[in-house]
Amino acid sequence: MTTDFLMAISFTGGIIAFIGFIWFLVEAFGENIWWGIGCIIPFVGGLVQLIFLIVHFQEVHKPFFMQLIGLAILIFPHFLLK
Repeated sequence: MTTDFLMAISFTGGIIAFIGFIWFLVEAFGENIWWGIGCIIPFVGGLVQLIFLIVHFQEVHKPFFMQLIGLAILIFPHFLLK
C-alpha cells in the first residue's frame, strides 16, 4: 500500500473522531452549559468528559464509540507501515 493511501485512511479516522468529539460536546452542552464548558477546558476536560460519560452513558454512548472507532482508524495505518 502506498503511504498516500495510508495517510488518507488516517486522515479519515481523524475526521470521524473529531465529528464524534463535536457530537459529544453538543450532548454535553445540551444537558447543561456547565457540562459543556467543563468538557472543553484544557487539562481537566478529559476527566469531566469521563464523568459525563459515566453519568449520561445512555445519551452519549454513540458519540463516544464514534470517537473510539475514529481513533482506531487513525492509528491502524501506522501499524501497516512497520
